Amino acid sequence: MQERMFYAAFVGINAYPQGALSGCVGDVLELDLLFREQCAQQTGIRYQPVYYLAPNAADAWRIEAHEAATGEKLRYEAPTFSNLSTRLFTHFKDAGEGDICVFYYSGHGSQTEAPPVFDRLMMETLVCVDSRDENNPAARDLIDKELAWLLWKTFSGKPAHVLVMMDCCHSGNNTRSLKNEADVQFRYLPSDRNKIPFEQYLGYGDAGFYSSEGGKMSIKIPRYVHLAACRDDEKAQETMQGGLFTNRLTEALRSGGAAGSYRQLMQGLTISVGNRAERQTPVAFSVEDGDLDQQFLSGNIRPYRPFYNVRYNAREKRWKIYGGAMHGLTTGDTLRVSDGEKQADVVLQEVAAAWSWVALGGFDEDSTTVTAVLVRSAAAVMKVGVQPALKDIIALADIEKADGASASPSPENAARKTYPYFTLLEEGAPGVQYVIRQLADAAYVLLPVNGDMPLFKRQSDAAVFLENVNKVGSWLSALELQHQAAGLSQGDFVFQWAAEPGEVLPDGVALRYEGEQYPSFGLRISINPVSPLKECYIKALYLGSKYGVNTSLIRDDNNKLTNTPGSYLDLSLQYQGNTYTRLPVSIDEKYARYNIREITDYLKIIVSDTPVHLDQYEQEELELDDGTVTRGLAVPGAVRGAAAEQPQWSVFTFRVMCKRTPAEQTLQSGGKAAFYAFDIEAPDGFKGRVVLQPKEHTTRSMEPDLWGATLTGEVLGGQALLLYPETPIPEGGALRLRLKPPAAAVRSLKDDQLEEIVLPYGFDPATRQFVPLGYADDAGNIFIEQLPASGERSIGGAVKLYFKKIFKPRQVNLLVAPPGLKGKATLLIHGFTGETQSMREACANGDALLTYDYENLATPVARTAELLHTALLDAGVGNGVELTVVGHGTGGLVARWLAEQLKAPYVKRLVLVGTPNAGAKLAALTASVTGMLADALNFTGPVKYAITGLAWLLKHLKLHPATAFKEMQPGSELMQQMQASVMAPGVEYKIIAGDASLMKGGIIDKAIVHVFGQERNDRAVTVASMQAIPGLDLQNQVAIVPCHHLGYFRKETGIQLT
Repeated sequence: MQERMFYAAFVGINAYPQGALSGCVGDVLELDLLFREQCAQQTGIRYQPVYYLAPNAADAWRIEAHEAATGEKLRYEAPTFSNLSTRLFTHFKDAGEGDICVFYYSGHGSQTEAPPVFDRLMMETLVCVDSRDENNPAARDLIDKELAWLLWKTFSGKPAHVLVMMDCCHSGNNTRSLKNEADVQFRYLPSDRNKIPFEQYLGYGDAGFYSSEGGKMSIKIPRYVHLAACRDDEKAQETMQGGLFTNRLTEALRSGGAAGSYRQLMQGLTISVGNRAERQTPVAFSVEDGDLDQQFLSGNIRPYRPFYNVRYNAREKRWKIYGGAMHGLTTGDTLRVSDGEKQADVVLQEVAAAWSWVALGGFDEDSTTVTAVLVRSAAAVMKVGVQPALKDIIALADIEKADGASASPSPENAARKTYPYFTLLEEGAPGVQYVIRQLADAAYVLLPVNGDMPLFKRQSDAAVFLENVNKVGSWLSALELQHQAAGLSQGDFVFQWAAEPGEVLPDGVALRYEGEQYPSFGLRISINPVSPLKECYIKALYLGSKYGVNTSLIRDDNNKLTNTPGSYLDLSLQYQGNTYTRLPVSIDEKYARYNIREITDYLKIIVSDTPVHLDQYEQEELELDDGTVTRGLAVPGAVRGAAAEQPQWSVFTFRVMCKRTPAEQTLQSGGKAAFYAFDIEAPDGFKGRVVLQPKEHTTRSMEPDLWGATLTGEVLGGQALLLYPETPIPEGGALRLRLKPPAAAVRSLKDDQLEEIVLPYGFDPATRQFVPLGYADDAGNIFIEQLPASGERSIGGAVKLYFKKIFKPRQVNLLVAPPGLKGKATLLIHGFTGETQSMREACANGDALLTYDYENLATPVARTAELLHTALLDAGVGNGVELTVVGHGTGGLVARWLAEQLKAPYVKRLVLVGTPNAGAKLAALTASVTGMLADALNFTGPVKYAITGLAWLLKHLKLHPATAFKEMQPGSELMQQMQASVMAPGVEYKIIAGDASLMKGGIIDKAIVHVFGQERNDRAVTVASMQAIPGLDLQNQVAIVPCHHLGYFRKETGIQLT
């Protein structure tokens, strides 16, 4: 594998002759250390930095600490104008494809008057260490256009990934105000002493870089990403800890920001910097805007991950990793160990609470630079399905096939792309909980199986997307953290909760909004006075609903409890220099786009009898789709370290729930009520009130046995509509819901292979059954034609309306046949319901089974039979196969046409089940489909298979009454042909006709009675129509059974079909 290079050139200037700074060298060293750690976590990449530094006397300890951490002497050049303009950029001369180039500047920024050939009045400048040296007239500031020329000359045409970072004033166009802090100063010096003529600019006369139009100069810009501490009209700020921008940047990168895109990173920094500085706005720029959606430092390097220190224990004579079970490590985990030069992947065989032991060879036992990073969690709880067509995803991660085999990516990718916290499987594999979809705009989203709300914002870069998936997996793994030590039980502690406004629950708090004020909670922890426990240490993990993990609500330097009066710990939040013990919780406004009004965060309290550090869990939250980053409770800052000795420890988990009270609206006759995600319109003559009810109150409708194996999704976030009708829905009228999908809606997930059907339904207290209430069109309109029967409620009482999204495969005219057909075989052709699975279960007679799926609404029966005949011949049925054809409903008409009109010689037996040989009235079909759908919802067994087809059929019967089942109408051209058709000679006929009136204990459907009157029927087709075949022997060829149209294939009926 070819080695890739990471070139970095750092400039850090503290020791200015005028306006000395204090944090710039520290910025360089901190960022350099992070890059070193990141490179050490992977193979095939070599880090090569150069430094141009002007440290002051106070920087000596920083440099000494850096040298101790890296094991190298820090060698640097002076950041003079000459060095920056002639030497620095030569460091990148050998950069090539796959390499990474970083130029970082931390120091003063300034401005100078622009020559008249430019549109702008002022130019931004970088202040070199000798820029203001009166004894060196050749020294001056480096002007932004000169920096642009150096970048263009160095990187134009290079295929390397280039990143420029500036932490100085006016850096937004350079291609450091903490409130009430005395140690704050701006990284700005007054304008340069000299006005530089254009003729003296570096790059002057380079026609490849400069071009003139209308007397004004413009420049060429190479392809690179530029991150700046502030806009060009703002000043960057620093404290004794360094530049605010760089400080927040490194914190973000260490807590997972390196896994996101540049755009995501800068959106988060805008907030975290803005929380501390009133007029400092970090900005990002790239000549190709799409480059800002790349992963930080590109997909050519694996993002920085939190690491564990590894040291050789001379007493035990083995290597010790300072991370254990309380950090989420388990036996079988794979860690990558590195000292900056060598690497080795090891599998954990012995894991204790706070550390683990590993066998290592070839590492210096005296080294203090050995670290380990998790590359594969043996206990990964997240299983993600992916379609084989998503090549960019599969190229970056191992995928485990449905049969358990592994299809690995290329060796190069496999070496640098590891995602510890999720397993990628072929879609459809057992246990898949989430699926990856690619939208019409080529962006990827992660969805729960059968869900339609992305877990986080869509992402076009596959590497960034998979890192975000890994964050979700890491969050889920943290949620799984649990342990109970015998001497540390929950009863040993007193947990004093406060909820404002809200209620304290046995396992946490339930907060609610009152007005626009954020609700908040507090938690004070103390040792129970009656406990034998003398002292302990407390840490907290706050797991937000958007997959962020905050580890700083209890500080590492103040986390000890003693069993003495007055000893307690409060959860606290640091914000703008203040400490808060009431922690505000908010529901991201973007949740409303998915009709989610309640979220649940989790709080894990970890108790140990010795100090521990859990910073490895820290990660920034993800954005919701179609929104901007919000930090929630997440705050930056973490003290890294390792436990001193093996602790006893326990984990206590609490919920922090937050909800918005649903708003009630009034519906007037012919009027409209507007909600965030939908409008509801009342027909003339209807009045009532409506409320969108939170999801937790709708679980009765979401029971798995209601939908069986039907492919479903949520509508309105799974919430119910609570309706208080004052009048009934008038005859022929309908309530209409107009859905308003958000810009983030994954509408394109309904790909070409699936049709989406939305089914409104409700619970009828009179029959104790669920009933369909209407239908939906393809434009997002849901029509409610009826309300559940009154039962125990009176007009003005509440009824609940539920909604479910059902997906139906679009593929039609599909014959499924086993290979090598010979002898006897049975062909199954479905009817109205569009499914053959229940038929397969009822017709298992030992013969080879074939099934045929077809479009049964508008395609003529004759055409369907012709297509079937061709498919059967292609499958080898014509080679001596004797075929029994079982046709259900309209499938029986296809079977008859095949045998009687096409005279297929292989057809030896016809079994016609509930077939409308003389047609069926549209009104009867509509009523029967509604009734059959209710049966499918409420009964168990094979009827569940019919849910999808019936919901689809009801939709089309309502939307296209003039064309749906046109041929099925009595007296149609097809029915006339069927009545004139002669039974096929040599073919055995068997008619199975259901008579629902013979069923015992059945519920009488008034709509069915209204349509069919006294005619015997199976709730879809009359017995007379089923028997209407010329020449049929009613005595010997017809079996009338107590059954409805969906019940023919239930084992309970005991009907012999074949």
